[in-house]
Amino acid sequence: MKRILLVGAALTALTTVAACEGGDAKSSGGAHSGADQQNEGKQDGGLPSASSLKKAQEFLQQHVDCSNLSNDPNDDRLNDPFVDDVSDSASAEDKREAAAWTIQEEAVCGTDWTSSYLIYRPKDMTAFEQAYKNDREKKVKRGVIDAGRTDGKFFVGKNFVVDFAGEGSGGLEKTGLLQLNCAPSFAPPSGYKKEKAHISGCVLTNYVEN
Repeated sequence: MKRILLVGAALTALTTVAACEGGDAKSSGGAHSGADQQNEGKQDGGLPSASSLKKAQEFLQQHVDCSNLSNDPNDDRLNDPFVDDVSDSASAEDKREAAAWTIQEEAVCGTDWTSSYLIYRPKDMTAFEQAYKNDREKKVKRGVIDAGRTDGKFFVGKNFVVDFAGEGSGGLEKTGLLQLNCAPSFAPPSGYKKEKAHISGCVLTNYVEN
């Protein structure tokens, strides 16, 4: 009788553990799924993500020289002809320009202004892409850039944008970020990516023109 009771208790315990493990596995799967989506630098929806400027720097540092991160508006490396400072001390005009691109914060890393990386965190990536497309079209109309130019500009992740301040791309095409290209006649060579951007008329690519 004792033996039967012991076996029955053991079976009950095993059934309870199995049920708990099954529940835990299910919870754990959900938790891991959420964690994976938030993992810094991991591919999420095809693009790297970063929850802060610091996390973006840490991701970039794995591939390029993104040392000495700074968001000081007086940092010489922050001189950027495209999108200006978004600090409290920025001029009203600069703030309006930054607002059009929905940039909530920016920073810079790298050695000096000729080989630095500008990092932006827009509130709305769609609005950022639209602002770039609009800016490019305005420059074509004004004759600032040739209508036949097919090169791109920014390298985008899921929730952050990087721009190399020097000549070329600074190796950003090797990071998993994709370059935003809004040139109507752009067509990368065979073997390169050409993915849809958030807005019509723009694409994301890992092909960088000289």
